[in-house]
Amino acid sequence: MSTADINLHQTTQISRCDPRVTESGLEVVFPTYGTGQNRSIETYRLGDRDNTTRFYHEAHFLTTSRTQPKGYLPTNFGYCSLSHPSNTNTLTIQLRGDSPLSSDYTVFRQRALQKNCHLVENHGSQTYRSNEQTYRLNPPFFDEANLQGIGTRECIKFRNRIFRKHPEFNHVLVKSYMRIAREKNYVEANRNLRALDARLSRRDLRLTMDDDQIKDFCKGKAIQCERIAAKFPSQVAAMKITQLLNHYGISFPVKGDQLLPAIRRCEDQVWWRRQVRKIQVREYEQICREMGLVHKRSEIYASNTNIRKRRLQKARNRKLLAELTATNQFDQEFTLEELSALSNSNPEIRRSELMVRMRGFETVAKNMGLVAEFYTITCPSRFHSMHTDGRKNETYRQYTTRQANDYLCKVWARIRAKLHRDEIKVFGFRIVEPHHDGCPHWHLILFMCADQAIKCRKITKHYALQDSPDEPGAMKHRFKAEPIDPNKGSATGYVAKYISKNLNGKGIDCDQYGNNAIEAAERIETWACLNGIRQFQQIGGPPVTVWRELRRLNNEQSGLVEAARKVADSADWAGFVDLMGGPYCGRDTTIHIARWQEIDEETGEVLDPVLNRYGEVAKHKIYGIWCKGVRVITRFYRWVITRTPL
Repeated sequence: MSTADINLHQTTQISRCDPRVTESGLEVVFPTYGTGQNRSIETYRLGDRDNTTRFYHEAHFLTTSRTQPKGYLPTNFGYCSLSHPSNTNTLTIQLRGDSPLSSDYTVFRQRALQKNCHLVENHGSQTYRSNEQTYRLNPPFFDEANLQGIGTRECIKFRNRIFRKHPEFNHVLVKSYMRIAREKNYVEANRNLRALDARLSRRDLRLTMDDDQIKDFCKGKAIQCERIAAKFPSQVAAMKITQLLNHYGISFPVKGDQLLPAIRRCEDQVWWRRQVRKIQVREYEQICREMGLVHKRSEIYASNTNIRKRRLQKARNRKLLAELTATNQFDQEFTLEELSALSNSNPEIRRSELMVRMRGFETVAKNMGLVAEFYTITCPSRFHSMHTDGRKNETYRQYTTRQANDYLCKVWARIRAKLHRDEIKVFGFRIVEPHHDGCPHWHLILFMCADQAIKCRKITKHYALQDSPDEPGAMKHRFKAEPIDPNKGSATGYVAKYISKNLNGKGIDCDQYGNNAIEAAERIETWACLNGIRQFQQIGGPPVTVWRELRRLNNEQSGLVEAARKVADSADWAGFVDLMGGPYCGRDTTIHIARWQEIDEETGEVLDPVLNRYGEVAKHKIYGIWCKGVRVITRFYRWVITRTPL
């Protein structure tokens, strides 16, 4: 049985706890009831002092043993050893068999506090029950020795209260407090600590809650919205729910004048969870950026805590997909985990498709006699939190990563509009990736007519430097242009490393800062996910959805559809672009996506559209393609999803 598969509450009853503090770390043993030598292995986790170094111990028990446990051996299971996905920064302890041991809670607490280990009674999701008391083990909140001599007695009580309030975030709070206390004084440190506490606390919502606590909070708020909706008319209920959402920085999800679907969303605890988790990770990340923790000499691209949260989220998703089974009308069964590995959610498949499309665009450009330009656009200095040497940027104005990306989107919108007015047509790809401090920058690979390349470059440079053109380093760093010389290498080869290092790191050894490419790709993927940034976007050309639907077809068709099916099946993006109307066709293509539309078979009348779970008109499902009035089915199966808990 693997350490990742065991759940404390499902596998065993807890008898008593025998915690001890040793020189190598905190050892916590949870003996179990039962018979049989080495009956099971169970994993429990606890954080260490600085949230970076971990101690791992293995405790072996014999059924007949009534003495203190022996045989502790240091091991290392890495970050993937998860027994409780909601916990982080942890010490993994394995135990075998059963041997009820006595515990001295008072002595443990005193010794644990001496070793800077924080213990909270009856609090949170990871609560262990024994015959004597109930308590939860949390990551330690601070090292009091480092704060000795700073502040008055009241000051110590004040800061300790906040440190204990946010145990998962205390390492950041302590670092900030100590830095400000050294640079200024403890009064300013207290003010900053109070401001951070206000950002992390929104009424009864603490953004440092673990996942189980967030679920409980969201369930309560969903019930509260249900009661409001049942008590008041729609207009009044919408106003009151909006006031409730504003307390937590959440927008009322109304679309147009459709109040009822918006209210139903607010009655859904799953919708609440998405909103709260989004706020949690983004606010946490922004605080880390403002404190100078995210940079190449520390936590590059994204904070370590959000990296761990992303890993846990992926583990939960994999577990869920493994539990869900899809069955079609021919009784074929597959888990969603198996089907997911065959889709674009697989990074390797996604990378391969991007490379095929990029190579196809390059072939189209070559056949048309076009040239390629590679542009890099960077945000002004006020969006960057850190210098590359690890110093804080004094001109930083606390802009978030999303605000920086929105700025780049507006710059590109101006460039695109100007190119359209000057009748300069381009197509290619846009790639978004982070600087070491999490601030985004854009790479653009564009194909255009040779006689328009210089003008296109001038237009792009003009709008890229329109904001703050005189700041130091603007001309050198804010815009870079490089023409692609076919004699030195292809455009596809030029951007291949950018595609790879932003997906899975395949084919490259390290990123531009010397970090392992695979680890860097994981951090970049986390950065894009938590900030809601689209990493890759096609500029010009036909929709890729038609291409994917054509690749589903196995049987021979006729006419244009058959020609398109062959080029799609042979991964010939250039041929597909030509058949669809060329690289400038946009949505005016020869083949379109076909969607289901429910029709009364007797009268031919179009029935009412399908509604989603919130009462909104849902998009019709794709069933195939259509070309010149001819419809071709590409999705032959009807699937039923069932869940079987593992």
